[in-house]
Amino acid sequence: EDGWAMNINKDSPYPHFMHAVPPGEISHLELRGDYTVGFVGFVAEKFEPAPPLGFNLTYSCPKGMVFEHDWYGIPSVMMTCQDYGAFDEPDWSKYQCVLQKRDVSPASLQIRKKSWNDIKD
Repeated sequence: EDGWAMNINKDSPYPHFMHAVPPGEISHLELRGDYTVGFVGFVAEKFEPAPPLGFNLTYSCPKGMVFEHDWYGIPSVMMTCQDYGAFDEPDWSKYQCVLQKRDVSPASLQIRKKSWNDIKD
C-alpha cells in the first residue's frame, strides 16, 4: 500500500500512515522538534540516501574566492565517505574562503621621481 513511512537510520520504522493527500500535490513540508536532519525526501521505498562507501565529495570556494592560506592553489577540498558512514572531515579552520586580492607586482609599479616643485607644495 502507498503511504507515509518514517525511518531513522537503521532503527525500526515508525507506523505506516496512508496518504491523506496525494504526494504530487504537496508543496510544503514542515518538521518540528529537536533533531538534526540529514535527509528528507519523497523517494522509492528502497532508496538509500547515504552515498556509497568510498564516495568522494569535493568542497570548493565560491567563484572569485580562494583559500586564505593559498591564493594560487585550486580552492577545493576532497572528502571521502568512510566505512562508518560519515565523511572524513578536514580541519575547516585551515580552509577559509576569502575574496581573491590582486597582487601588485614590481613590474607593474610606476615609480615617478618627484621634482622640487612637487615637494615644496
